[in-house]
Amino acid sequence: MWLNRAAQKAHEINTNLLRDLPVTEVQLDEMWSFIKRKHAQQAEADGESRDQNEDGRQWVWISFAPEFRLILATFVGPRTFESALQLIQMTAAVVFGVPCFFSDGFSCYLSALIEVYYTQITFPRTGKRGRPKEPVKEPHPDLVYGQLIKKKRQGRLQELMHRVCCGAGRLAGLGLSISTSLIERLNLTLRHALTPLVRKSQCFCKDRTQMRRRVTFFQAFYNFARPHMSLHLPLPEQKVFASDLILPNGSCLDIRFDMVTLKCQQNLMPSKLIIAHTY
Repeated sequence: MWLNRAAQKAHEINTNLLRDLPVTEVQLDEMWSFIKRKHAQQAEADGESRDQNEDGRQWVWISFAPEFRLILATFVGPRTFESALQLIQMTAAVVFGVPCFFSDGFSCYLSALIEVYYTQITFPRTGKRGRPKEPVKEPHPDLVYGQLIKKKRQGRLQELMHRVCCGAGRLAGLGLSISTSLIERLNLTLRHALTPLVRKSQCFCKDRTQMRRRVTFFQAFYNFARPHMSLHLPLPEQKVFASDLILPNGSCLDIRFDMVTLKCQQNLMPSKLIIAHTY
């Protein structure tokens, strides 16, 4: 099947090119979807699917680097701690150092971050009877995690709250603001690009593995092939006229901008051209 082959190649591209990225900020979010049916046959009391279920509510988990407009990691699974941990582990494998993480008010992200970025504190034996004190995991000194909590009433946004869970000092030093706006905009791009994610559609996915393949393929396409007008760079003035192209019908294409794909910023792929306008 073409999707299987495409997803395998996309995974190879992501693995080879997304490595040791100098990212300072990562936005985390999860997007609602479902497989086969909206409620799993063995769902929790709140309607969420369990870890072993492959049907019902299956969320698309995404980590996004806003400074480079890169999708760092994707995962499809239920809205549980295990899925959040899987996303953080996949993100930590492609970034360099400890970036700042921002998300909504989902409670599992903090525990997952501490499970990956931590310092272990051990306690010396006291010589007294009884079991020794178990080691404790504390957040890494460089870990920064902030939440943007939205309070809504009847579907309307009433209040925005910013909460710094750890690393307030480093966050103030970097001068970053807690935001998830770009990854939420990416969610809309995903819903427009992938048919199973379109709302009020009968084209839902019936297999979680196929959904994961679709998301993996789109990650590679978004990062390395999709044109991004927000990242274009103007060509030097002396190169503008030299870059004009004459089409067979005699019309001229005036190419004024360079830089298309996101990975061009990392100098890992050759830049492409964006055609500004046609004469």
